[in-house]
Amino acid sequence: MSKSMDNYRHLEKQLIWMRWKNQGLEDPGEEALLEQMTEAWRHLDDEEQATIRKEGPKTLVVPTEEGSPTLDVQASLDDKGLRRHYTGAA
Repeated sequence: MSKSMDNYRHLEKQLIWMRWKNQGLEDPGEEALLEQMTEAWRHLDDEEQATIRKEGPKTLVVPTEEGSPTLDVQASLDDKGLRRHYTGAA
């Protein structure tokens, strides 16, 4: 794994953790993290970008105290970087 890919994966994990701890709601630091991810994306080569695109969207389902999911948070990638999609009940 290249250093650029390793950095991108690290940022991706931070985003997932940030969204998990905020139960899918936007965190004040999320925008800065997304900017870092966009910059990291630009440093990936075409093959690394293709690998990430093939993986498809990352989904985080946040359970309520009763155990049922309330929010489906997806982050999908395109050639311009990261886009966020929120679906379901907030």
